[in-house]
Amino acid sequence: MNKRVLWIIGGVVALGLVVWMASSISTEDTVDASIGFRSVSVVGNPLPVLDANGSDVALGFIAP
Repeated sequence: MNKRVLWIIGGVVALGLVVWMASSISTEDTVDASIGFRSVSVVGNPLPVLDANGSDVALGFIAP
């Protein structure tokens, strides 16, 4: 095959991929914006703070 024909076939395939990606992105479902803004409640005791020397005394504790 001629190199020019291979370049044309490659360009057509690349253009097809761009069109396919653009159409799939534009048809995405909308996301409910209220999902990220719900109230949060934390139950349990807070973890102890780090020591002055930087050792983590909360190792092994269960997070609230």
